[in-house]
Amino acid sequence: MTLQVLVVSYRRADLLAALLADLSRLHPDWPVHVWDNFSDRSAEVGALAAKHPEVRWTFSPDNVGFAAGVNRLVEAAPQSADVLLLNPDARLLAPLTPLVQALYADPRAGAVAPLTHSKRQASWDVAHRRPRLVSSLVEYAGYAARMRRWAWSGRYPQPPQRCDWASGSCLLVRRTAWEDVGPFDEQFWLYGEEVDWSLRAQKRGWHVRLVAEELVGHDAGATVGDDMTQSERSADLLRTSQTLLLRRWSGAPAATAFTVATAVIDRVQPAKRRQRADRAGAR
Repeated sequence: MTLQVLVVSYRRADLLAALLADLSRLHPDWPVHVWDNFSDRSAEVGALAAKHPEVRWTFSPDNVGFAAGVNRLVEAAPQSADVLLLNPDARLLAPLTPLVQALYADPRAGAVAPLTHSKRQASWDVAHRRPRLVSSLVEYAGYAARMRRWAWSGRYPQPPQRCDWASGSCLLVRRTAWEDVGPFDEQFWLYGEEVDWSLRAQKRGWHVRLVAEELVGHDAGATVGDDMTQSERSADLLRTSQTLLLRRWSGAPAATAFTVATAVIDRVQPAKRRQRADRAGAR
């Protein structure tokens, strides 16, 4: 087995330090390469790099986005290496060897993800159905979890063995699948790149598997959760990516309808109005 751990870092050196400690404790023999996208905290990440000479570091002079950062890391990895994508705010709760075992047990598995502990959602909510207009609106409005028994939710009612796509917060990707499908589409700056890649992989005959073991802890948005401006930008990027996904996989009318409907939801849904007021008050 040849494997490379790839991490795209942004801002939070403290969270990245915790992840590196987990990797050192559980998988000391796995090589790690960190790409730091330039931010107001890159100096802190640089100080962390001095404490971890065993890690390969690349400091980008610009913030090129998550998808581009992953693509550069994969390009730099040995061509024979499968790649483990880890978010810098993820925590390892157990060894990740079940992911490797699952990948090699199924020759058509293009990628494998674990159950993930989260304070906000079910452990299998890293796995999703293909995004469509209605399911995207249900997710945006915040009803996806309670409606998961119905097909118009993008979430599964119980942990699936296979899914349409899985979160890139912890995703083991077979290198031959990556080479066959191609890299992440860099039009997706921060969100949606793994969704698009997984759907492209399915068209090429690959599939995404979910390992029924809770191996990782992760709550989305931790790298920007301490900064209101960064959080707002992250939310805007998420909606932009959702729109792009719908345009690509469901057509321009679906993307236009999503844009119009989300604007209406922002105006009429009490929870969205409160969020808008809270953001205004924090400025």
